[in-house]
Amino acid sequence: MAYPNIFSNLSFSYFNLAMALVLVMVLPFTTTAQTSTAQQEADKLFSQQAYHAATEKYTLNNTEDPRVLEQLAHSYRLNHDTRNAEKYYALIVDKSYDPANYLYYAQALQSNGKPELAKVYFLKYDQLMGSTGDHRGSHFVANIDMETILCDDDISLKNLSDINSEQLDYCPVILGNKMVFVSTRQSQTASPKRDMWTGEAFSSLYVVEKQQDGAFTLPELFSVSLGSTFHDGPLAFSQNGNWMYYTRNVSQKNDAGQKEKFLKIATAIKDGNQWLRDDLLDLGERPCNDVHPTLSKDGQQLVFASDRPGGYGGMDLYVACFSNGKWGMPINLGASINTAGHEVFPFLHNNGDLYFASDGQGGFGGLDVFCAKTDSYGDWTGAANIGRPFNSPKDDFGLVLDETGRQGFLTSARDGGMGRDDIYQFTSKTPLNDLPQTTSANAHSYDPIFSPRKIKLNETTTELSIKDEDPSAFLAEMESASATGAFLKLDHIYYDYGQSAIRPDAAQELDQLVQFLNDHPHLSIELISHTDARGDAAYNKELSELRAQSAANYLIQQGVNANRVVAIGMGEEQLLNECLDGRECSEEEHQINRRTEIRFY
Repeated sequence: MAYPNIFSNLSFSYFNLAMALVLVMVLPFTTTAQTSTAQQEADKLFSQQAYHAATEKYTLNNTEDPRVLEQLAHSYRLNHDTRNAEKYYALIVDKSYDPANYLYYAQALQSNGKPELAKVYFLKYDQLMGSTGDHRGSHFVANIDMETILCDDDISLKNLSDINSEQLDYCPVILGNKMVFVSTRQSQTASPKRDMWTGEAFSSLYVVEKQQDGAFTLPELFSVSLGSTFHDGPLAFSQNGNWMYYTRNVSQKNDAGQKEKFLKIATAIKDGNQWLRDDLLDLGERPCNDVHPTLSKDGQQLVFASDRPGGYGGMDLYVACFSNGKWGMPINLGASINTAGHEVFPFLHNNGDLYFASDGQGGFGGLDVFCAKTDSYGDWTGAANIGRPFNSPKDDFGLVLDETGRQGFLTSARDGGMGRDDIYQFTSKTPLNDLPQTTSANAHSYDPIFSPRKIKLNETTTELSIKDEDPSAFLAEMESASATGAFLKLDHIYYDYGQSAIRPDAAQELDQLVQFLNDHPHLSIELISHTDARGDAAYNKELSELRAQSAANYLIQQGVNANRVVAIGMGEEQLLNECLDGRECSEEEHQINRRTEIRFY
């Protein structure tokens, strides 16, 4: 699968991601004094993210220039030509000053069926990057070693050859007896323009209908009225099939007032046999990409992928909840799901389980499909690789399930398909929810990732009592603390064990803090975060720093100047009770120590 399709083909518009492309654009090799015209043209295309055309220009020169070879390697990788990516990374990997090339080379080797050599370069990457907190190298090695136990023989998987084309066909969704999917095949009514990244047509939405004999009708454009000049899809439908949420290109102004192209989530409403455009969802963070929507059964939760600031890596998964007629502030799903890589293509099953694709959790190679199950309270738990035959050495993503959990569809770039990305249909004798799964080496099995029930602010969640309190009381406390310089404990900012992401119940008090800082522009603030005593002291120190920065990021995202906010992590140094290491305490007692304090100055 080509990298632009990880982001629903967000390649259009010279898009600059906070991802691997940051490293791609840092060229560690010295440019030769003389470059041919073809190389200069190729460099220009590469800078414009026209990778497909750049490879054609670069290969005309038959050069040994390490800089050119590196850009060739990146171009092939970003179009997911793993064979050529491996070839060119092999030529430059030990000459480059960029540690990311070890990672990219190892990933290409793993995708091409060379796991033992891949482990060598994953470990080299880990040696260079482990001290930064990026442990993908060691995680990937651990997952390679456990591949053989991830297999289930009671699952049939077949390529839908009557539907798939020689182009990219991916991300199906179920709509009654129909299936809607994304494709870059060229139709007579689709735009003749080509994506500069891949050299292929822009993606459009197609639909097929399942007949009584189980076969599907020929693909047709899903909706002419919704189609655009550029990329459309992936998408999700409401439970009744009357609302649609889909990814599409939009033009927006950045902070400098310049117009840029982004991918955002738009809505459409069904009107008879037609679909009418509605509007873009307001999910905050305008200069970022929000893609790949999926809805909960009750339509109250929207999970999507985004590269907005404050995440763990390239694309992270977020959730927003619908309340009082609008979507609330998106919440990051935390470090047990999100990694330094990309977490994309989420799917919420009706039983509450969350399926998604990741290239940062480790696994069989490329993107793998993972599942975060729900416990008896409806909370998501640690992510697990769902194993073979769903995952392969190539990219596997876009899994959707029917109500029973036994049938569904999957997108895969595995060998033997019709094109680079194909849609597969699968049937399982056992519901996927009941299949044995293996937790990723990246996951912390003790960490609850995120609590959907807490974000709803229901009456049974006692720690959300701030909604019943008089806001003026907290305002008076801030006034007093700002005048005296005293420390003020934020009683309603809590973190789940082992997590740095702020829980949704913190937002109300932080919003009041934002307003107070806006009303007192001469004040600055220290955010001091504390952990409980469980776990390693050094780890807790680092975790508290991440928690403090998470709270600081929230204030900054709401418009507070970053120069007015200082984040400090204290770890377990200042406990408020006797819950030391080894002492038995309740979760509520431990949570008292997981807190954030503020001091104005």
